[in-house]
This record gives sequence, C-alpha cells and structure tokens, in this order.
Amino acid sequence: MSDAADGEIEGFLRSHGPFESPPLLANGDSVGEWTIRAFLGRGGSAEVYRAENNTIGLVAALKVLCRSDDRTRERFRREAQLVAEAESATFPKFYGAGCADGRFYIAEELLEPMPLPKTDAAVARFVLAVAAGVEELHRRGFIHRDIKPRNVMMRPATGESVLIDMGLAKEDEDMSQISTDTVSVVDGRAVGVGTPGFSAPEQFAGGKIGPATDIHALGMLANVCFDGKPPMAWAKIIRRSTSSIPEQRYATIAEFVRAVRCRHAIPWLLAIIAIILLSSAFFLHLFWGQSPRERGLSPRERLLEPPREQSSIGDSPLGNGDSPSGNVKGAKSAHESQDKPLTKKEFDEALLNATYDIFYSNDTNIDRKTAIELMRKGMLPSY
Repeated sequence: MSDAADGEIEGFLRSHGPFESPPLLANGDSVGEWTIRAFLGRGGSAEVYRAENNTIGLVAALKVLCRSDDRTRERFRREAQLVAEAESATFPKFYGAGCADGRFYIAEELLEPMPLPKTDAAVARFVLAVAAGVEELHRRGFIHRDIKPRNVMMRPATGESVLIDMGLAKEDEDMSQISTDTVSVVDGRAVGVGTPGFSAPEQFAGGKIGPATDIHALGMLANVCFDGKPPMAWAKIIRRSTSSIPEQRYATIAEFVRAVRCRHAIPWLLAIIAIILLSSAFFLHLFWGQSPRERGLSPRERLLEPPREQSSIGDSPLGNGDSPSGNVKGAKSAHESQDKPLTKKEFDEALLNATYDIFYSNDTNIDRKTAIELMRKGMLPSY
C-alpha cells in the first residue's frame, strides 16, 4: 500500500476517533443472581455494571469479563480471590463471584469516583490510605502494577479512598525474573502492563517488577494531585519515588509512608535552629553592645534602658576648625543609630516576621499581615 493511502487511512481514523462497541449486556439482563440496571464503564478486559441482587435487593458493582483467553481468566480469578480475602478497608467489599451462561463475574461494593485532593493534608490522607492497601498487597506477596486516579474510588457513606482493579496484580515470587508480561490492553490500546504516565519504566521495558514499581505509581499519584507542582515538603518525596532507577526509590511502602508522615520534620527542625541562632545573636549583641555597668542588668532592664551618651570626639583631627560641635554631633548620632539595642516591641515584631517567613510563607491561603495578627492573638503557633 502506498504512503498516500496509509496517510488517508490514518487521517480517517483520527478524525472519527475510536470505535465504541455497545455493552455486552442490556438493562434487565441477568447474570446469575444479579439483574443489570445500568452500564457503568469498560476496562481492558471487563465491563462494569450497576446490578441488583434478585434475592435480597442488594445493589452492587458487577464486573463481567469480556475476554475468554486463559491468561485473562486467570487474572480475573486472582482478582476475585484478592478482593475476597482483603483485610484493609482500602479495598472494596466483596459480595461474590462466579460464572453464569459462560460469563465470569465479580460482585463488589458500589463506589463513586474520587475527586483528587489538592491541599497538603488532604493529599497526605489520600496517599496514605492508598498506601495502606498497597502495603497489604505486598505483605500477601502481590504487586498491584496499575495504581492511578481512575483506580481509586470513594466510599459514599464515609468518603474513604478505596483501591480497585486488581486485574494486573502479580505474585511477588515471580518478580525475581525478568518480566515477560509486556503487553496489555488499556482503553482499547496495546501498551505495556499498566498505564502510561503512572506505571514505572520497568513495566514497559521488560525489567524486574517489585515493590518499587508500586512506589513509583504512588509518587505519580501524589504528583498529579498537585498538578505537577508539589510544595517543597513533597518535592523530594515525589522525586525519589518516581526515579527511573528502581534502586533509588524507597525500598518499602513503610519507608515511603514514614517519609510522607515526616515531610515537615526537617523544615521545622531547621526553623527551630534558625530561631535559636537568631535569638543567640540578638542577646550577644545586646550584651556586648553595653557598657560594663549595663552588663550587670537583666535582659529586660537592658531593653528598657534609654540610649547612653556617647563620648565626645571634639579633639579629633577630623573636627571642623570653626565649630567642631557639628562634626561631633553628627558622629555621635551615627554611632548611636548603629549601637542602639532593639526595643522589646521591635524584637517581637522581627521574630513574628521570621516565623511567618519560615512556617507560613508557602501557604497561599494566608498573608503576612493576617498571620502575624493571628500569632499575636495566640491563634497560630509562634516563637
């Protein structure tokens, strides 16, 4: 076929978009003891329906297998087993599985799409909840391999994050070998195992798959919550989690979780050190800038001590021959302005400003003036 013909076909396909086939099942159809009520969506190997149990009226998400090859059926069976035996609340409730009229199905808790959080604390809760489910999978010897926003749903009653779609989960005992499972179908496209943009490079390059593979996806999940612009406390965590070299990522989920929980520890420690140094420098200046008599006073007494008179330099050769008092007065004033200690009010104001710069300047929801006023009233922590 000529290049021109190839170009025409490609242009036709691009202009018409993907061809969507109708759902396998229609409203009112039965699958075992379940009746189809609505079509919800389609993945690489299965379709999901809203279904009602014919016996007790329970409403559930019914996942029906669309493909019949042995590998897909084995993945589907393994997914049903993983959900059925799950202990963490991060996984959907399991209502049953089976085969009816040649159709394999899994009945699970009906969930809703999860809106991505955007604030620091909300992203931490979200990521830690997903990590709890991933940690259970790893403890049971499985790697999820397809962690992405679409596979994190929400439990309507509580707002909890729920990790779904264990169809690509693989036993960790297989991970010591180079992956040969290099092709999957996602949204009708042939790709490596997982989802581009979230899956680790080794999933598409035939590399070794292990816990670091899921840690890469967790880092990408956090990154997309911040629209690719994470705050300073998250930047290092995401950069390490998403390294293209698995050995440079966090070794375990527990290590990743510890980093997320302690993300503010180092900035706070540095801030405390800075405040201690600032306070030390101030009191050293306050002490050594005083006369021997004033050094015996308490810090508060020295703060309230009026500026002392400076010694005359009228006999200095730099004095004005006609009237040295002018030069003396100017030099005296300049000396006083340099050595005059800060008042308590000035020191407190400087400390409040420093506290804002260290702790609150990255928070776009509060400005300097408001933060300082709240610190004065004791409504925000300060030093």
